[in-house]
Amino acid sequence: MDVDNFKSINDRYGHPCGDTALAEIGSRLAAASRPGELLARFGGEEFALLGPTVGPETVGELAERLRRNVARDLIELDSGARLRATVSVGAAVYPVHAHDQTDLLIAADRNLYAAKAAGRNRVVIGCGAVIESRRTADDPAAPPPRHS
Repeated sequence: MDVDNFKSINDRYGHPCGDTALAEIGSRLAAASRPGELLARFGGEEFALLGPTVGPETVGELAERLRRNVARDLIELDSGARLRATVSVGAAVYPVHAHDQTDLLIAADRNLYAAKAAGRNRVVIGCGAVIESRRTADDPAAPPPRHS
């Protein structure tokens, strides 16, 4: 997972507020994960979640729950400013989408960049299947459906 447009948060509000936003996003991701899953900050504004019991039939639900939990409410910064943050999620499942841990990380990272390229605030799983985010009452940050 990568926080969408995080550089603009740091540029507009400053690095201390960016740190506050990252801490809140981490808390929201942790609240959306289940016992036994390992959530970690994975670089600047990226997070990773390892789910030992997550399979191809449940990865989409988990990834979408993580995405929704971040976008649901505004984040209040120490400055008093409030902002809406979103994450793009790339997911992959071993051994369905990768044959070892290195390939699993590469597949998830490739899917993360595909989610960003598809418009951000999206989930991409496995071999590039995009889960379109929809604007709903509980997710006002989701973009409206795209029409082709």
